[in-house]
Amino acid sequence: MAREVQADVGRWCAARARDKTDERQVARRARWEEARWQVQHVIATEPDPT
Repeated sequence: MAREVQADVGRWCAARARDKTDERQVARRARWEEARWQVQHVIATEPDPT
């Protein structure tokens, strides 16, 4: 599911990119930011296993 959400975010951002912006770069950056947010969210919400 995480991969699907990252792909959706990438497509959404690329579709709204400005005229002179490389859509592939926008999509790649958006996917990376979504993945980073997901990891941070899991770390912040999961209990400490120790």
